[in-house]
Amino acid sequence: MSISAKTHLLRLAVPLFGMTLMTSFAIAEGPVKGADFLRVVADQMHQLEIVKVGTHAFRVERSAIGQIGYNEDASTIVLTPFSGRVTRLIAKPGDRVRSGDPLLEIDSPEQLIPQNDFIAAQAAKRKASSQYNLAQIVEKRVRDLHEGKAAPFKDLQQAEAQLASAENDLRSADTTLEAARARLRIVGRTEAEILKLEQTGVLSRVTTITAPINGTVVSRKVGPGQHVKADSGEALYTIADLSTMWLKAQIFEQDIAQVRIGQEIEARVSAVPNKVFKARINAINSASDLATRRV
Repeated sequence: MSISAKTHLLRLAVPLFGMTLMTSFAIAEGPVKGADFLRVVADQMHQLEIVKVGTHAFRVERSAIGQIGYNEDASTIVLTPFSGRVTRLIAKPGDRVRSGDPLLEIDSPEQLIPQNDFIAAQAAKRKASSQYNLAQIVEKRVRDLHEGKAAPFKDLQQAEAQLASAENDLRSADTTLEAARARLRIVGRTEAEILKLEQTGVLSRVTTITAPINGTVVSRKVGPGQHVKADSGEALYTIADLSTMWLKAQIFEQDIAQVRIGQEIEARVSAVPNKVFKARINAINSASDLATRRV
């Protein structure tokens, strides 16, 4: 039987879901498919391959729509710890920043209170330190006199008590100073600014808000001269690490049983239609959307 003869056909019958697939190397007249057969013409043959009949597992595929979002474990918003007026904007959207880099400056009278408390705590510590040094001198002198039988024992006891009290006062002053220092850190003061305040004692109303993490500035919602409030909860900046992104898929409720944490998936985005991105599921929401019935 020749494959070049137009009047002769070479056919291969393969059972496929109860039907017969018929291949032909020549164009023949007749229906393309029937109740129990399919006729494949010559220009379709390159899409077929003859293989040995066997059992194969069919991969169940489910499709879902989704969106690309920032990695919520590596992104954060920047708030102001106090109210004030924005005097200078330093970082703009698209800038890459590192933890501690300046973002903006704010003029706030609320900055004066913790600075004044720090200066007062510093002065209290100096006073307590002087009293402790004096108590040490007095205690040593009285002890020497008592050992030389020139002072009664009660004078020594009184000097020791004054020394212990001065030591407690100094310890308390140290704790108060460290608490004031920690408060300055909370309101955004850097170690260099705290050291300058400790050395000069000059108060400053302007403070710098710095980046809390490494990343890229993806949003800025504040302008120069704008008054910001500490209790508003409005984000001044949003910083995200763009080295990894999240793909948030919306899956139908009837398909959620087929989804498992750690399962590999393939994703396609409209911006790069010819590329397939490999990903892995790392979280599944515990509730579905009432409007879309998706998880």
